[in-house]
Amino acid sequence: MLSPQPDPPETQRLLTEIARSMPPQKKVQLVCQMWEFLQNLALAGLRRQYPKASEGELRRRLPARFLPPELVLEAYGWDPRVEGY
Repeated sequence: MLSPQPDPPETQRLLTEIARSMPPQKKVQLVCQMWEFLQNLALAGLRRQYPKASEGELRRRLPARFLPPELVLEAYGWDPRVEGY
């Protein structure tokens, strides 16, 4: 697997300039779209890992991909260290 290469300084400068010129609501919209993409990516991984799981089970397992096990246990009442991620 190839490791990602750092962005050249000019690319970084351009991305920073674009982000600074963006209105706040557009930045929020982009963050929401990225979060949705990450959730879908995590769900795809869960479907591969648990092919027989129902959608409900997959949705219960999803927070364990993003939150510490202690918080999942406190918030959702199940321990991903026991149930599996």
